[in-house]
Amino acid sequence: PILDYCSPVWNVHKNCNVDKLESVQRRATRMILCQRRGEQSYQDGLKTLDLITLESRRTYLTVSFAC
Repeated sequence: PILDYCSPVWNVHKNCNVDKLESVQRRATRMILCQRRGEQSYQDGLKTLDLITLESRRTYLTVSFAC
């Protein structure tokens, strides 16, 4: 929730900033699953935890906010 806070307002557009934010969730995903870097792909970890990428969530929230 903290990473999504007011995302429709501040939504980042530069890829380097998107990657920095996404790296937070990548690291958290690995910690929750007790894995080391490279053991499982990020996408597989998200599926295991039934999550979506932060970028997808920000896009969803932006579209929801506009309606």
